[in-house]
Amino acid sequence: MLSPQQTVSAQAGAQAQYSVFVQPGCSSCLRTKEFLAQHGIPFRVVDVANDPGGMAELQSFGVRHIPIVARGSEYAYGQDIDDVARFVGVDLPRLRRLPPEVLMQRYDAVLAAAQSSVAQLPDNALDEHPIPNRPGSIRGLAYHIFRIVQSFLDAVDGKEPDWIVNSMQSPAASLATGKDIAAYGGSMRDALARWWKARTKPVTEDVVRTFQGEQSLHWFLERSAWHSAQHARQIEDVLARLGIEPHHKLSPEVLDGLPVPKRIWQ
Repeated sequence: MLSPQQTVSAQAGAQAQYSVFVQPGCSSCLRTKEFLAQHGIPFRVVDVANDPGGMAELQSFGVRHIPIVARGSEYAYGQDIDDVARFVGVDLPRLRRLPPEVLMQRYDAVLAAAQSSVAQLPDNALDEHPIPNRPGSIRGLAYHIFRIVQSFLDAVDGKEPDWIVNSMQSPAASLATGKDIAAYGGSMRDALARWWKARTKPVTEDVVRTFQGEQSLHWFLERSAWHSAQHARQIEDVLARLGIEPHHKLSPEVLDGLPVPKRIWQ
């Protein structure tokens, strides 16, 4: 299949003060790079998937997740732009997140659109790579959209604080077709709706324990929603490159207020 359009990577030479550790296709990596570029901060890109020394350099920090923004021996995780902003000295205005009830409506709409697009994926394309220079299949990308929901629920329930590893699980062999994965997506939509219905404590007053430490549940819900949305956008792009028009595209109204990257691929 055709390769996706590659996006600008606002990187500087090896003398840049900051290094950003990334891999192709990573939504948080793209968002971190866009943030630094937007604020005119030069950075060096280290692709841990394709740079032979990149993974060893990342491991020297004692971390295993990307993106991180590093300066010398110090670093900040790129999953939270507020942390990156503090690390690089950018004074951000107070962030206004969508209210939890609106986030839930948007998240369900994202998952509904993703279900539709995933069901349209041709079975003979599922094992192709959606982007060059990174292992992983279209099947895995499609599954990941909905697995993010499971990793959110597991972290909130205290079962698995490492939501990144959890969300990156491979699909079971039984999820053989796009329609199978879309049906799994429906089960995740139902599980998320049940969790919301059972809530008694306001999301804005709650926290969740993750590999990054204790985090705001409001942040984590927003993060999960836009993460799924970004990968749903990527599946729509995969369909377009296959010459298939998505039946149910993500609308600007659904994405409004979700901090997705500007671009689809990095």
